[in-house]
Amino acid sequence: MESNGVKVNDIYEKSIEIHHGFGKGSKDVHYTSEGYEELGLQISDFLKHEVKYLPIE
Repeated sequence: MESNGVKVNDIYEKSIEIHHGFGKGSKDVHYTSEGYEELGLQISDFLKHEVKYLPIE
């Protein structure tokens, strides 16, 4: 993707870390409310950074 200029927000490692602290269980892929908030911060921080660099046409 990056070789084609597509930005990638790889949240895999961070999501594992968040799941260890805020997962609903080892056999449940879902998060608690706090876990979703933490994951949302990871995504929104990435987007805020990338929006600064969008070309204005």
